Amino acid sequence: MPKPLFSKLVATYATGFFCLLLGSIFAYSTQDWLFFFMSLILFTCCMGKGFLLQRVIRNRRYYIVTGICQQVSHVMFQRISKVTLLLEDMSIEVYHLDKSIPLHPGHRYQLYFKKPSGMSASPKDAFQRNPYARYTQEFLGYEELPRITKQESLP
Repeated sequence: MPKPLFSKLVATYATGFFCLLLGSIFAYSTQDWLFFFMSLILFTCCMGKGFLLQRVIRNRRYYIVTGICQQVSHVMFQRISKVTLLLEDMSIEVYHLDKSIPLHPGHRYQLYFKKPSGMSASPKDAFQRNPYARYTQEFLGYEELPRITKQESLP
């Protein structure tokens, strides 16, 4: 299991657990049972989201894009930034990701995306049919890879 996906899964389950724990303590101390039920609903939603994410990871319904970040430009009045990646096959692709994702030009990254439903084996075919599939809704996580030096790339 890739580290960014595992971290996201643990954070999702931990959020639900701590919502229930703190909600239970607060509800018990103040006798506010409505607050307990709200924390129970949050716990259930987090567990459901974690279970769905666990199914995506277990069934490998995600794909990995590896490349060097060429440019990051923020879109004005929106919460997205356009990220231009130079992929390993020397093609250039543009992704629309959330502004809170700190990608830097010149660094190598692996981006993890959830496969859209009905997606074929090739992600490029799905993107040609649906260019908005590269938006942040399908984004699962990223990890920065070490840079490749010229000595490492030569056999």
